[in-house]
Amino acid sequence: MLRVWAPGCARGEEAYAAAIALAAACEARSTPAEIKVFGADANEHAIKRARSGSYPIIIADEISDGRLTDFFQAFGGTCRVKREIREMCVFAQQDALQDPPFSHLNLIVCGGSLASLTAAAQRNLLDRFSYGLRPGGLLLLAEEMSTPDGERFVRVDERLPLYRKLTAEGSPGAGAASPPAARTAAESKASHESHVQREANRVLLDRYAPPGVIVDDHFHIVQFQGRIGRYLSPASGEASLNLLRMVGDGLIYGLKAAINDARTHGAAARREGLRVELDGEGPLVNIEVVPLEPTSERRHYLVLFEGPALAADAKGRPGAPQPAKRSSTARRQREMALNQEYLQSVIHDLEQANTELQAAIEEVLSSNEELQSSNEELDASQEELQSTNEELNTVNDELHSRNRELDQVNQDLMSLFSNLHIAVVMVSRNLRIRRFTPLAGKLLNLIPGDIGRPVSHIKPAFECPELAPLIADAVRQGKVEEFNVSNSSGKHYSLSLRPYSGRDGRIAGVLLTLVDN
Repeated sequence: MLRVWAPGCARGEEAYAAAIALAAACEARSTPAEIKVFGADANEHAIKRARSGSYPIIIADEISDGRLTDFFQAFGGTCRVKREIREMCVFAQQDALQDPPFSHLNLIVCGGSLASLTAAAQRNLLDRFSYGLRPGGLLLLAEEMSTPDGERFVRVDERLPLYRKLTAEGSPGAGAASPPAARTAAESKASHESHVQREANRVLLDRYAPPGVIVDDHFHIVQFQGRIGRYLSPASGEASLNLLRMVGDGLIYGLKAAINDARTHGAAARREGLRVELDGEGPLVNIEVVPLEPTSERRHYLVLFEGPALAADAKGRPGAPQPAKRSSTARRQREMALNQEYLQSVIHDLEQANTELQAAIEEVLSSNEELQSSNEELDASQEELQSTNEELNTVNDELHSRNRELDQVNQDLMSLFSNLHIAVVMVSRNLRIRRFTPLAGKLLNLIPGDIGRPVSHIKPAFECPELAPLIADAVRQGKVEEFNVSNSSGKHYSLSLRPYSGRDGRIAGVLLTLVDN
């Protein structure tokens, strides 16, 4: 099976294009394969359009005549993908950035609709693509999208942004189309370039970038950047990566205030002129907290520490504060200002949390009222169902009673016909035999299998060639007709045709009787 994923497929063009290309390739190579293409998009309306497989007739200008003939058919002024191709494609509503990706894929076709995403979102997508692809699987990106890193992907076509996923060891997986020598050279080049880039980034971070950490919403450190040892140290007791437990006492209040400010406003927050230690002898430190674009439900923040050199540079910037005095009074004032700012942010957070809690309580109360209303409606529906059930039981009892009556009437009628020593034949309005007595069976040569047959098919033992027309005239006129007939042995009978009526008063048939003269 060939498994293909087309995220952001919009109206299904990429999904159908992949299915057509693979089907044509398998047919050209006489290599049958089961092809399954998963088309996904967050827009439900677009998915419905994709499932139909119908496109304007103008697409004929962009598709070769051979492909148009082999894989499309005219349908109501549109071009519609043929059924065998539509059956290869499965479309579902899916957010490629939030929902779990498909797995064990041979090919991912990324449409141009995802090229408008931010760089961080595209990196998140590439991580998901790497997870979903098999080793050696292919990734076809839009021209405008970010280039995947050389540690996981290698480019296999210079004309197209087509990449192959590498195995865990950094080599292409089984089934690679390029020769082994070419793959080895490409891998070596990509690995060398990636190593050089990482080394350059490390040098730049060590020399010019301030040290820092990346923390989540709960101040838990998820990554260290640069030489951070002069600002952070493990706290005694249980091991913890909580930033507030590792930072110096002189930085804790300013750090809390900066993080809360960045969380509230969604923008970078800065605090300057802080001291690492509370005794006033520690170095001058500036702190900047930068919110990072979320790659999951949690937000993350980059906390940067500018040491004495960078803080001194900061003093030269316009508007930068002058170094704090070393007096105890100034230090206390600064600490009080930081504490007040932090408390204000905590109060603001508590008020916001209280408002959200109040809204949640109102929603719960509203939901409770709706549930109570639904429960009352269900109770009413249950009572109606019980009432309907009782009515059905009553009707069922009546039907059983009627059936018993009909069975009794039918048995009486059968007993009457069986014990009647008169030749009687009951003929319906459409001139078909309904019932007859045993004596009539002997005189008219009838058997039980003749019930339901037209009366014109029987051959009576007496001379009456126009019996069917006579019965038809009796039905039409509604009058009793009597005739004298004789059999082959010369015995004479009186033939009587008596119309009978149904419940609606119309003639329902004729009773044919034979009486020995």
